[in-house]
Amino acid sequence: MSLDLNAEERIPILRMLTLADYFTMWNGLLGFSAIVATSLREFPLAFSLLMVAVLMDGVDGGVARLGYGGGRLGDKLDTLSDLVSFCVAPAFLFYSSYSNKEFFPKVPVPAWLHPEEWGQATLIAVCVLYLLLGMLRLARFDYLKGGARHDYFVGVTTPSAAVIAASVSVLAWDATPAIIVLLAAAFLMVSRIRLPKVRHSLIVPSIAILVSAAVLGDRLNNAAPIALLVFSLAYLVFGPGYVRRREEESLEAVVT
Repeated sequence: MSLDLNAEERIPILRMLTLADYFTMWNGLLGFSAIVATSLREFPLAFSLLMVAVLMDGVDGGVARLGYGGGRLGDKLDTLSDLVSFCVAPAFLFYSSYSNKEFFPKVPVPAWLHPEEWGQATLIAVCVLYLLLGMLRLARFDYLKGGARHDYFVGVTTPSAAVIAASVSVLAWDATPAIIVLLAAAFLMVSRIRLPKVRHSLIVPSIAILVSAAVLGDRLNNAAPIALLVFSLAYLVFGPGYVRRREEESLEAVVT
């Protein structure tokens, strides 16, 4: 007895893929490689792999806009790859980097409360929260894709949050400020802050920064992760104002 397959089910899966989808899958593969590198405590390598994953995430979008995307599996592959590379991998890297750190050293906690165990529990909770909020960010983005098109993102994207998390992970800060930064990145993903998309004149500098960060890793006194954090801070500070200014200019153009 033969299976009753409809037309979609008869299509070989490889024929459903477009050129952009292959870059998307590289994104997910690099995220998994970063998890493996983290498990081997090769944190600089994991950082570099995640930077290349961010680059691949941008490349697949650029290739799709050139007309080599829009396949049946594209959106789903993109969400799944982002989940691995920008939610799971950064959370695991952050946890592994700070799992042996001293937590809350200046907080007067009685010894019978086992402050080290509370510190580990806090670290796990924060990493889980980052993962969950990243999942919510991806789900909301996927839901809003069918709405009106904008030149901005609502909330910090998961690649941007991953850059922040990965950078803090290799900088070996004290655990308390590192956790605060990770929490800020996590909640900004599900915030309503509007940030401009990296387009036009920003593309080349962004690629140069990511490639340089991937090559340098933690070399030159951690110049790459520090530069990425400074760039991310500038983007968060000036991005919303840029979006508002663009909207005001568009409104003025319509009125006149």
